[in-house]
Amino acid sequence: MDPNHAGTYANQGGTYADLEKFALAIAEYDRAVNLSPGDARVLYGRTITFSLTGEHDRVLRDYDRAISLALYYADACNNRGITRAGFHQYKDAV
Repeated sequence: MDPNHAGTYANQGGTYADLEKFALAIAEYDRAVNLSPGDARVLYGRTITFSLTGEHDRVLRDYDRAISLALYYADACNNRGITRAGFHQYKDAV
């Protein structure tokens, strides 16, 4: 395993999230983001874990950052809207 390959940590983060080991998942995603801060996919993966743990402020921050890096990222745009609607921020959700 290449210790500088962000994708490896992101994959491990996803595996830990699937196992509901959220603290470990977030730690792995944090490593991936630190290694590759411009990778929208890594940020998006971390948002999923944050949403599962109820850290919605962090979810919105990562969605905003992922979308700023990749405006075409439809899943991130869609899920950011859903999250904002959950906060009753309907105008921003649309």
